Amino acid sequence: MNNQTNKKQIVINQKFFINSNVEDYVYYKDDFKNYKKLSDCFVIEKKDNKDFYKSEEFIEHYFNVSEKNIPDNLTLKKLSDKKRIDHSLYVYFIGTILIKNGIFKNIENIIEKKDDVLYYWFLIAMFHDFGYMIELDSIKYILNKSNSFYPLKYNYNLKIYPIEYNLFEHKFISRNHEINSIEKCSLYSPNTFKLYYKYRIEQMFSLDHGILGGLLLYNFLCENYFNRRNTAENKIKNKDNNEEIFEWNKRTFQKTDFDIYAYCSYAIAQHNIYRSDNGTTSVKYLAYGLDELIGTDKKFNKNKNPFSFLLGLVDTIEVTKRDINFEDINIVFNKKQNRIEFIFEDMIDKKEDKENHLKTIKDLSNWLEVDTKLDKQNNSVTIEIL
Repeated sequence: MNNQTNKKQIVINQKFFINSNVEDYVYYKDDFKNYKKLSDCFVIEKKDNKDFYKSEEFIEHYFNVSEKNIPDNLTLKKLSDKKRIDHSLYVYFIGTILIKNGIFKNIENIIEKKDDVLYYWFLIAMFHDFGYMIELDSIKYILNKSNSFYPLKYNYNLKIYPIEYNLFEHKFISRNHEINSIEKCSLYSPNTFKLYYKYRIEQMFSLDHGILGGLLLYNFLCENYFNRRNTAENKIKNKDNNEEIFEWNKRTFQKTDFDIYAYCSYAIAQHNIYRSDNGTTSVKYLAYGLDELIGTDKKFNKNKNPFSFLLGLVDTIEVTKRDINFEDINIVFNKKQNRIEFIFEDMIDKKEDKENHLKTIKDLSNWLEVDTKLDKQNNSVTIEIL
């Protein structure tokens, strides 16, 4: 483990990524020897006279060594761009730093295969913006009602081609009390997701990339399960619950894994849903049956909702999606006090963007169980994780 992660205080900045080893932050450590430093994952190179992004190669390699292929409809070039790919990787690495330093200890109780925690977090980080490019082209999809991502012809039940396994129809079967109900996975009911998707289309002419990302991840994991099951040689029945268990390439699969799939997918599906305390918006929400989103004080908790909490936290902190460089910031994480201080080096360039970013971080306390304090004089926000 890199020495920086053994200190009581960790400073995450550009130097951290340049100095830290990739294998400290990935599940399949031995397969990433070509990536010496974290910064290697973001390097732009030339290959075959075309722009070649190391970040894209890294993501594809992570999928490949886990023997899961990115589905054809989820090709990175189709559903993302360079900035979003980098953003997703930074989300993954920052989140992994926090996971490995013990803030989210309950994740190991939720993901009972403890070795898989980083892999599931990798999927959440990658899929959380997979629907972003679709959202940017919302008008095209909405006007062309026969298009794959337009759900109106299905009466808003979100059976979006090529979605075969629908997250919002998931039935919980696990004996793990941490993940065995919708209440454990989500702050909202499945119906709220469907109605919010409808609201976004009709009132904002926009598809919600968070909901799309959650649907796509759940479908991807279910398809992967059944593909492995169809080729597995060893299949046995669990005597306790008659559940079929099989091995594929020395890895164990079982039907209760679907509850983990749902848990991870709901973390994505709810990360872009906006609540309302505004009179005009609240009236519209009421008209759409979105009562759960009006004046609610529900918040994500680091123990009860660790993946949702973590995604909300690091997706908000991460700066490259705002075209701000990591060279401009320090993220100081105090392990003992569960405190994170986000500090801009200066406000000379992109002052308005940086001020907006600080305010967005301060507003985390509206939907995460944290206390935040904005210090304009020092260009910083302190986040106390409760």
